[in-house]
Amino acid sequence: MKNVNRVRWLSRFDMEPLLSSILMAGMFVSVGLMTAGWMIARTAVRADPEYQIQAISIPRLIQADLHRFGSPDFWFRFLIDLGFSVLLVTPYARLVVTWLYLAFVKHQWRYAIYTSVVLVLLGAVLFSDVVLAPGMRNRPA
Repeated sequence: MKNVNRVRWLSRFDMEPLLSSILMAGMFVSVGLMTAGWMIARTAVRADPEYQIQAISIPRLIQADLHRFGSPDFWFRFLIDLGFSVLLVTPYARLVVTWLYLAFVKHQWRYAIYTSVVLVLLGAVLFSDVVLAPGMRNRPA
Protein backbone atom coordinates (compact mmCIF):
# COMPACT_ATOMS: atom_id res chain seq x y z
CA MET A 1 0.00 0.00 0.00
CA LYS A 2 1.28 3.45 -0.91
CA ASN A 3 2.10 6.11 1.60
CA VAL A 4 -0.95 8.40 1.84
CA ASN A 5 1.13 11.52 2.49
CA ARG A 6 3.23 10.86 -0.61
CA VAL A 7 0.12 10.40 -2.74
CA ARG A 8 -1.36 13.65 -1.43
CA TRP A 9 1.89 15.51 -2.09
CA LEU A 10 2.07 14.13 -5.63
CA SER A 11 -1.50 15.13 -6.34
CA ARG A 12 -0.75 18.74 -5.36
CA PHE A 13 2.73 18.99 -6.89
CA ASP A 14 2.86 20.89 -10.18
CA MET A 15 6.05 20.81 -12.24
CA GLU A 16 5.03 23.66 -14.55
CA PRO A 17 6.04 26.55 -12.22
CA LEU A 18 9.43 24.92 -11.58
CA LEU A 19 10.13 24.27 -15.25
CA SER A 20 9.00 27.72 -16.33
CA SER A 21 11.16 29.35 -13.64
CA ILE A 22 14.20 27.42 -14.93
CA LEU A 23 13.53 28.61 -18.47
CA MET A 24 12.85 32.21 -17.44
CA ALA A 25 15.92 32.37 -15.18
CA GLY A 26 18.13 30.99 -17.93
CA MET A 27 16.73 33.44 -20.44
CA PHE A 28 17.14 36.46 -18.15
CA VAL A 29 20.70 35.50 -17.14
CA SER A 30 21.58 34.95 -20.79
CA VAL A 31 20.12 38.26 -21.93
CA GLY A 32 21.86 40.02 -19.04
CA LEU A 33 25.25 38.55 -19.91
CA MET A 34 24.89 39.34 -23.62
CA THR A 35 23.70 42.87 -22.87
CA ALA A 36 26.64 43.43 -20.51
CA GLY A 37 29.02 42.19 -23.19
CA TRP A 38 27.46 44.45 -25.79
CA MET A 39 27.60 47.46 -23.46
CA ILE A 40 31.27 46.83 -22.66
CA ALA A 41 31.99 46.62 -26.38
CA ARG A 42 30.21 49.90 -27.04
CA THR A 43 31.62 51.86 -24.10
CA ALA A 44 35.01 50.47 -23.02
CA VAL A 45 36.32 49.18 -26.34
CA ARG A 46 34.32 51.77 -28.36
CA ALA A 47 33.73 49.35 -31.18
CA ASP A 48 30.78 47.86 -32.93
CA PRO A 49 31.60 44.19 -32.36
CA GLU A 50 31.47 42.02 -35.40
CA TYR A 51 30.61 38.79 -33.72
CA GLN A 52 30.65 35.25 -35.03
CA ILE A 53 30.60 32.03 -33.02
CA GLN A 54 33.76 30.06 -33.76
CA ALA A 55 33.25 26.85 -31.78
CA ILE A 56 31.42 23.57 -32.15
CA SER A 57 30.66 22.91 -28.45
CA ILE A 58 30.17 24.92 -25.28
CA PRO A 59 33.50 23.90 -23.67
CA ARG A 60 35.36 24.83 -26.87
CA LEU A 61 33.54 28.17 -26.98
CA ILE A 62 34.58 29.09 -23.44
CA GLN A 63 38.08 27.66 -23.96
CA ALA A 64 38.58 29.82 -27.07
CA ASP A 65 37.60 32.88 -25.03
CA LEU A 66 39.93 32.01 -22.17
CA HIS A 67 42.83 31.68 -24.62
CA ARG A 68 42.11 35.28 -25.63
CA PHE A 69 42.57 36.54 -22.05
CA GLY A 70 44.39 39.86 -21.96
CA SER A 71 43.32 41.03 -25.41
CA PRO A 72 41.20 44.20 -25.63
CA ASP A 73 38.14 42.33 -26.83
CA PHE A 74 38.31 39.58 -24.17
CA TRP A 75 35.58 40.74 -21.77
CA PHE A 76 32.85 41.56 -24.22
CA ARG A 77 33.41 38.39 -26.25
CA PHE A 78 33.60 36.30 -23.07
CA LEU A 79 30.34 37.74 -21.71
CA ILE A 80 28.52 37.29 -25.01
CA ASP A 81 29.76 33.70 -25.36
CA LEU A 82 28.84 33.00 -21.75
CA GLY A 83 25.36 34.35 -22.47
CA PHE A 84 25.04 32.04 -25.48
CA SER A 85 26.27 29.13 -23.36
CA VAL A 86 23.69 29.80 -20.64
CA LEU A 87 20.99 30.06 -23.29
CA LEU A 88 21.99 26.69 -24.74
CA VAL A 89 22.31 24.95 -21.35
CA THR A 90 18.93 26.18 -20.07
CA PRO A 91 16.78 23.62 -21.94
CA TYR A 92 19.28 20.93 -20.90
CA ALA A 93 18.80 21.91 -17.24
CA ARG A 94 15.04 21.77 -17.72
CA LEU A 95 15.37 18.30 -19.20
CA VAL A 96 17.52 17.14 -16.27
CA VAL A 97 14.86 18.32 -13.79
CA THR A 98 12.19 16.57 -15.84
CA TRP A 99 14.23 13.36 -15.82
CA LEU A 100 14.69 13.57 -12.04
CA TYR A 101 10.96 14.11 -11.61
CA LEU A 102 10.02 11.18 -13.86
CA ALA A 103 12.56 8.80 -12.33
CA PHE A 104 12.40 9.58 -8.62
CA VAL A 105 9.03 11.20 -8.00
CA LYS A 106 6.64 9.67 -10.50
CA HIS A 107 8.53 6.39 -11.05
CA GLN A 108 7.54 6.40 -14.72
CA TRP A 109 10.52 4.46 -15.95
CA ARG A 110 9.54 4.30 -19.61
CA TYR A 111 9.42 8.08 -19.91
CA ALA A 112 12.57 8.42 -17.81
CA ILE A 113 14.38 6.17 -20.29
CA TYR A 114 13.09 8.22 -23.24
CA THR A 115 14.26 11.37 -21.48
CA SER A 116 17.64 9.74 -20.80
CA VAL A 117 18.13 9.11 -24.51
CA VAL A 118 17.35 12.75 -25.28
CA LEU A 119 19.70 13.87 -22.49
CA VAL A 120 22.55 11.79 -23.88
CA LEU A 121 22.03 13.05 -27.44
CA LEU A 122 21.64 16.67 -26.39
CA GLY A 123 24.63 16.36 -24.07
CA ALA A 124 26.72 14.97 -26.92
CA VAL A 125 25.79 17.90 -29.12
CA LEU A 126 26.27 20.60 -26.47
CA PHE A 127 29.30 19.37 -24.56
CA SER A 128 31.41 17.39 -27.04
CA ASP A 129 32.76 17.76 -30.55
CA VAL A 130 30.38 15.14 -31.91
CA VAL A 131 28.44 16.31 -34.95
CA LEU A 132 25.30 14.25 -35.49
CA ALA A 133 24.54 15.54 -39.01
CA PRO A 134 27.83 16.67 -40.57
CA GLY A 135 26.47 17.39 -44.04
CA MET A 136 23.64 19.65 -42.94
CA ARG A 137 25.54 22.93 -43.04
CA ASN A 138 27.03 22.34 -46.50
CA ARG A 139 23.68 22.05 -48.26
CA PRO A 140 22.53 25.05 -50.28
CA ALA A 141 19.53 26.90 -48.93
